[in-house]
Order: sequence, then structure tokens, then C-alpha cells
Amino acid sequence: MEWLLYIVFFLIVLFCIVFFLKKHYEDKAKNLASLKNGICPNCGAKSDKDESVIEYKLLNNGGCSGVSDVLYTCIKCDKSYFAQERISRPSCG
Repeated sequence: MEWLLYIVFFLIVLFCIVFFLKKHYEDKAKNLASLKNGICPNCGAKSDKDESVIEYKLLNNGGCSGVSDVLYTCIKCDKSYFAQERISRPSCG
């Protein structure tokens, strides 16, 4: 009977870990989407036609098939976000 409690405890811990990871990656994707739209996820500042609130800096070019490291920085609150993303390059064959 004691082993049943261990199994239940293990399943609860496993469920919590899966839930945490799912939430983490959803939030990360949501933040990246808002950064690409010119909105800071931290302070909510929005870019307009005259001025961009988000600065984009390519840290490491991944080459034709690699993943590039990108740093997004909000000018208003000085918060930085690091992302790795595939950037399509038409010159690569």
C-alpha cells in the first residue's frame, strides 16, 4: 500500500513539472510575438510610425541552416529579452 502513495506522489510531481514547462514555453512564445509586433511585454510600451520602442540586435548569425541569437531591448524600461530563432535567408541554396 505504501508504494501506491509513492506512485501517486510521483504522478503529482510529474504533472506539476509538465504544467510548469508548458506555461513557461507559452509565455515565452507570447512575449516573442509581442516583441515582434513592437510591444514591450514588461511595460506595455507600443511602437508607433515615428519611433520604435523595441531595438533588435543580431548577436550570432547561425548561417544558412542555423539558429540565430537575437537580443530585443525595450528603450522605455531598458528590459532585454534573449531569443533564438530561425531567420530565413534567401541567398542560401
